[in-house]
Amino acid sequence: MCLSRIHGLFFCERRISMKKVVCIFAVMFLAIMVIGCASTSSSKFGSDTVSGLKGKAEGEIISQFGKPYKQSINSDGEKVLEYRQSSQDSGFKNTAIAITSFGVLSGEDSPYVDIMKIYLKDNMVVKSTFDQNVQGLLTLP
Repeated sequence: MCLSRIHGLFFCERRISMKKVVCIFAVMFLAIMVIGCASTSSSKFGSDTVSGLKGKAEGEIISQFGKPYKQSINSDGEKVLEYRQSSQDSGFKNTAIAITSFGVLSGEDSPYVDIMKIYLKDNMVVKSTFDQNVQGLLTLP
């Protein structure tokens, strides 16, 4: 005879031991953690992207990549648009860090980032650079 209705429905009628229930919940928790830490977004830019940007207008750049992470003016008077994203080549490192930190350091707060800088003169791209797998947090300005 079961002690409570909930206890009876779950344990007595189905004859599932508490040890099995704990194992099932542990496996479900681990599966959710691994799936939750998996990267589902694709990169906005890469090393091949920067070669095709020269000559484009600033408006085209912003419509293609969105609002830049940071804007500045360099010593040559060029406007510099800086874009950052979670590094794609360090995917294993980022996933391992996300899992061991229980998701605290996952997603946008990746410790490895890719940085693309676009240099504009008279609202036209004159050059662009790409730095891959740079150590540093991807945070909002």
